[in-house]
Amino acid sequence: MIIKENMILRWQDSDQTVRILHVNWLANIAYVINRSEKCKHWPHAVRIEALLEKAIEETTEEVIYKSENLTEAEREYHERAVQVVKRVLEAVEHKEQLFISQYRAKIVQEVAQEFGVTPTTVKKYLLTFWKRGQHFGVLVPNFKKCGGKDKERRAGESKRGRPRSDGKIGINVDDRVKKIFKTALNRYYYGLKNLCLKDVYELMLKDFFSDTILTAEEEEIKVLQDKRPTIYQFRYWFKKENSVKKEVSKRLGEEVYQQRYRPITGNATQDAGLGPATLWQVDSTIFDVYLVSSLNRNLVIGRPILYVVVDIFSHLIVGIHVSLDNFNSYSGVMMALFNSMTSKQKFCQKYGVNIRSEEWDVACIPQRILADRGELNNTLIESAIENLGITIQNNPPYRPDYKGHVEKMFDMIKSSIDSVVDGVFDSKTENQRSTRKDWRLEANLTVQEFTKIVIQSVIHYNNHHVLSNYVLTKEMLEAGVQKIPRRIWEYGINNQKGVLRTLHEDVVKFYLFPSAEAVVTPKGVMYKNMAYVSDFCYEHNWFGEARTKGHWKVKIWYDPTDLGQIYILHNEKPQRLYLAEYFDHFNEKTIHEIEQTMKEVKKQEKHDKEVEQKERINLINDIEKIVNQARKEAKKQQSISKNQRLQAMKENREQEKKVQRSFMENNQAIEKEMDDELDLFRKLRK
Repeated sequence: MIIKENMILRWQDSDQTVRILHVNWLANIAYVINRSEKCKHWPHAVRIEALLEKAIEETTEEVIYKSENLTEAEREYHERAVQVVKRVLEAVEHKEQLFISQYRAKIVQEVAQEFGVTPTTVKKYLLTFWKRGQHFGVLVPNFKKCGGKDKERRAGESKRGRPRSDGKIGINVDDRVKKIFKTALNRYYYGLKNLCLKDVYELMLKDFFSDTILTAEEEEIKVLQDKRPTIYQFRYWFKKENSVKKEVSKRLGEEVYQQRYRPITGNATQDAGLGPATLWQVDSTIFDVYLVSSLNRNLVIGRPILYVVVDIFSHLIVGIHVSLDNFNSYSGVMMALFNSMTSKQKFCQKYGVNIRSEEWDVACIPQRILADRGELNNTLIESAIENLGITIQNNPPYRPDYKGHVEKMFDMIKSSIDSVVDGVFDSKTENQRSTRKDWRLEANLTVQEFTKIVIQSVIHYNNHHVLSNYVLTKEMLEAGVQKIPRRIWEYGINNQKGVLRTLHEDVVKFYLFPSAEAVVTPKGVMYKNMAYVSDFCYEHNWFGEARTKGHWKVKIWYDPTDLGQIYILHNEKPQRLYLAEYFDHFNEKTIHEIEQTMKEVKKQEKHDKEVEQKERINLINDIEKIVNQARKEAKKQQSISKNQRLQAMKENREQEKKVQRSFMENNQAIEKEMDDELDLFRKLRK
């Protein structure tokens, strides 16, 4: 058993489980915390030998905490808890100081005073953060488990707060007044005029809390209402609801915010020397090769984009993703990060590549991620990564040298692929396309096959590529470390200060996977015109209720590289849904392949309907000819009355049967005569 940060262990002689928070290999100790919610004790140190002898790894299902759809009170609690915990983590030079009481007590006291809370509150936030997995999403409160659920609470008629010194009663700030506050701020404060709060408050009183009256000279003047909010109430709610990002971006410009106020930014890689998983780098490139659809190889689907995550310390490729999304898309970056934090054996088996665990043994959470100003320049990406407890660092502009080794790695993979595969775009011959065969028509690789090639290239790079420009330290030289990414990674794990941190795969999945809305119908949970089912849906009678009560929407998470399954959250537990049997041919297909196929099906269906419409017009025309001829014949023979036409209908029917029978017999006789003539002709010919 390899001891890793965030691992959950259970003592062999009890049901007590602990989470590993930090490992000090030099002192041969690990700091652990009791995961029981009732336990209020701080983390304590345990010798690593004791853990290896008396504890076993526990594979428990982690609870998923999402900060979406929170109430106002829950969001306020969560944001305050995150700020407090971040402040505590930033206050120490080294993480281990938080587990030593003489350092921790002083920091907790200072942070409590800074935020105006008690040390007990700071301790509660820290214990929750450590027990539940050391990512900020776990600080979401469980208010729904407290008090009377679904009971509406409203303020009474009496004024809340201490009485005013001027004897006036004032008003309560209810939802209506809050809405007026927001309107006034958006109208006057969040703008380029840079008005102060006092000016905005006065303009708000003029617009919403004043009446217009006529003077004796018939002039209109504004008179303030008696019941109006005070400047102190306005300032209080401004501080409570204000967003620093919105304030700076609207008043000073987005560029100023990104340059001066954007949180957790950096532009250096000096901390990568701590060891593996200290700093990762994400980058992407468009490959000059055209691919085809795995559902129909006649369809060319364009060029793929390769996203790569690299460990700065060892130059090891820790994660990849082949995408057909737009360049620097959300899903492309997220899927590459998800791949870097989860099992590689399972990932490789999906594409038919069998590897030994040691060939690509990376499944952990980094401390920091370095990226271009494009890959992670997205609010959704920032939020997802931050909730995992990862810091984002962006390259400074006009400094491509910060990503030099990643660019070289791309060149190496491209050179090994472009020289072999078909359908490669050649810029040198692009202007002479008319003189040669179109290179796009030579495409024959699917996304899955191209990904398999990339995987094998990455395995070769990690295990055999020599990093000629890598500078080995004195300790590495003494240990005889080879300049190969995997060997440097293994040395770093065993000898450097850094320690690997893990999270349950479901937690990573629900933070990084893109989400969408699906519809629950009697046929299944419909997404992209495909039906999904599961035992969970049948147990809760979803499809029966959809048939009797009507459809409803449900939020889902999905893997863009495999729409054979989607995920939902129910009571903070993940549930997996699978494609219905009659959609099995879409299993393990990417979202782009499915969309392309659906598009072609609709295109063909539209064409067939046009043909059907044309043929139906011809059909109607032929029917009209028959009907017109029948009308002419009927008009010639209509010499009897209406009553005579309707009499003896049964006898007329029998007579017509005899006529039709005679007609059929004559036809059969004619056919037999023709066959006999043909037989006679054959005999004469012989």
